[in-house]
Amino acid sequence: MFQDEYRRKMTTFDDELELVRTGDTLYLSGGPLTPVGFAAAMAGLKGRVEDLRVLNYLPLAPLAIMTDPELCSAFRFQSIFYNKVQQRAAAYGRCEFVPNHLRNAARDWGHAVPEYDLMVFTVSPMDKHGYFSLAGAAIMELELLPRAKRVVVEVASRAPRIFGDVTLHISQVDGILESDRGPAALPRPVPDEVDRRLGQVVAGLVEDGDTVQLGFGGTVDALAAALKDKRHLGIHTESFSDSAMELLQCGAADNSRKSLHPGKTVTCFTMGTQALYDFVDDNPAILHKALSYTND
Repeated sequence: MFQDEYRRKMTTFDDELELVRTGDTLYLSGGPLTPVGFAAAMAGLKGRVEDLRVLNYLPLAPLAIMTDPELCSAFRFQSIFYNKVQQRAAAYGRCEFVPNHLRNAARDWGHAVPEYDLMVFTVSPMDKHGYFSLAGAAIMELELLPRAKRVVVEVASRAPRIFGDVTLHISQVDGILESDRGPAALPRPVPDEVDRRLGQVVAGLVEDGDTVQLGFGGTVDALAAALKDKRHLGIHTESFSDSAMELLQCGAADNSRKSLHPGKTVTCFTMGTQALYDFVDDNPAILHKALSYTND
């Protein structure tokens, strides 16, 4: 039954772009949910439409629509979280930062933009029950879903299937695109001597059984390395990275003493190496929760 519905809803990048009109508002997910195939195809909108408002955050790939000054002119990007890709668009005067507390991002964007003409994000392949999972993140997509006039998913063949507040039924989807890829893998930072010294200092403040939040970067990797002699650490973190994974793998973290979701790692999004995506794939001990929950 669900396979028939899947086939009926399959579409193409060109067909979806034909529906986009001048002045439309698009929600283009970021992080591991970035629909990189659709974003690449959006270059074809140049010269056909103008003044497209595009809400996006933290793209992991250098999207041409943000980094090519000629393509940028068709879009007005707005973001709650900048990285170097969006900084390029900002330098061209095509990207605005939306001040926010991340835990309130869905609320704030919902107030600013009552509805979206099109929402596009990446999901894992559909299961036998007709469900997709968001591909490595719970950010705020499901909270904003009711505001979208049209919802299109880009099914990445090698995207991890994750657990938490991340399930989307095919009945909630208007169009399906297919892409033979996984999430963008990120290189590991190399800690320097300053990172290692800082990591040692901070690790000295952490006791066995404490719950930690780990981000990204050389300092964080150095800190995680210095925490590997601890025991029974818990992890409740906005971002789940390779360094947090390694604390679980070596036994320093087991989440056994947490009062909230004991035995589970709680995160909002996973970003890192392919080994990290393999670790979270089909792993019920890693719960992905929305920013409004994880960061509250």
